[in-house]
Amino acid sequence: MSCANQNSGYSTQSVTGTDIFSNGLTVNIPPDSAITKTYASMKQSSDAPIYNAFIGINDNVTNEDLFIISINIDPNDVVGLFETSLIQPFCIGANGASITILPLNLNTPVVAASLDITVIYCLDYCTE
Repeated sequence: MSCANQNSGYSTQSVTGTDIFSNGLTVNIPPDSAITKTYASMKQSSDAPIYNAFIGINDNVTNEDLFIISINIDPNDVVGLFETSLIQPFCIGANGASITILPLNLNTPVVAASLDITVIYCLDYCTE
């Protein structure tokens, strides 16, 4: 979904984060934005297989959970991927939000060789 398709006054923006040898990665989304796509990937390190991952969106002020998903990853694969294109934009409130990806080994945090996340959003889309 493109922001311009809804109203020519909105523009599509993105934020990307990358980290190596990390047990989590967070990127921030500005207030009143609407998320339209999320791409995440993780590469397991040789000493810590990744069996699943947690992706959560939290309000920047209240820390309230806005969205949570757990994904399973085949530990025989070196890289795990998650991609979603939302049918309807996911509105972030006036406080903004943070999106975190956590690599896990049977629900215990582990260090990944690399973590990447890109979030596509419409700026100032959700104002009332």
